[in-house]
Amino acid sequence: MQNKKILVCEDDKDIVFFLKIFFKKKDFDFIILEEGKEVIPAVRNNDIGVILLDLGLPDIDGEIIAEELRKNEKTKHIPIILFSAGSRVKEVAEKVKADGYIKKPFNLKELESVIKEKLA
Repeated sequence: MQNKKILVCEDDKDIVFFLKIFFKKKDFDFIILEEGKEVIPAVRNNDIGVILLDLGLPDIDGEIIAEELRKNEKTKHIPIILFSAGSRVKEVAEKVKADGYIKKPFNLKELESVIKEKLA
């Protein structure tokens, strides 16, 4: 696996808590952000291998962030995995050409598998 970071943008405190424990246990290098406006600067300033992006963020819709990442030459190659409890996650993933999606609640084994695949 490459030495790249996982960038997660998620505002649900409980999910953030469990993801931190999970990523530390699996020895993943990660950044967790709770606001969408922080994603683009974080991607520019770090070697990001995969982005896990919640669609339902309080400040900026995850769909808009994904579209911006796909428009930029420097970020369009980074795999984006959308996740949401909402019913539109599959539709949005197709629209923004995301590399996948995971519906909440999600299975940690599935999450680990997707991350490892995208970081490989």
